[in-house]
Amino acid sequence: MESDNLSSIDPRNTVLITMKGAPEIVILRCSTYKTNDGQILPLTTEIKEKILNQQEILSRSGYRIIAMCQQKLTQMRYDQLMQQHNERRQSRVVEIHNLNGFPQEKYCFLGLFSLFDSLRFDAPDSILRIRDARIRVAMITGDHPATARAIGEQVNIFSAEIAKRNGIDSFQMRENETKQLVFQLYRNETLFQEHIAGTITALRSASTTIQKHIKLEKQAWHRR
Repeated sequence: MESDNLSSIDPRNTVLITMKGAPEIVILRCSTYKTNDGQILPLTTEIKEKILNQQEILSRSGYRIIAMCQQKLTQMRYDQLMQQHNERRQSRVVEIHNLNGFPQEKYCFLGLFSLFDSLRFDAPDSILRIRDARIRVAMITGDHPATARAIGEQVNIFSAEIAKRNGIDSFQMRENETKQLVFQLYRNETLFQEHIAGTITALRSASTTIQKHIKLEKQAWHRR
């Protein structure tokens, strides 16, 4: 963790680790944050809520939000972590939260960065024409749900009509109390399903169409 003790160490013997990613994921790995005047303060629940609220505000305007954090290690500690990581790889130990040997917590939160990708000028009209042809349009994105919703509304993918008729589905990945990754499915912003990553909770039987296709594939080509 970044501290005054490490600041007095020769920079040549210090390793600075920088991480970026989705704010709701990055913030889970942080225990402190850096102020505008360079102070390192505890990252309290109140500060976390302010950060996530700011993310929500920017996302609703269509911005893509990236969080950044960092951690300073002595060269000796860094070498130890890399050695342990290599030993686990050689022994084929499975690590669910694998950060390639880097620390998983005690990072210092630096801030949020917002990016905006301009839409193609013909995208909204093209989507309307596709929908007029009765072709269903879906958006697949890794962005924050609020960002996806804002962009979807701008290009006529999401609308009040669609939400009322079919519902708008979205999902999020979060860590539960036992540090397991949980896949959460939302419909119109209401949670309706949860799945633990890597665990199959349900299987759907093959449809009649698929079963017919399988039977067809077993027939000789001249009988199809």
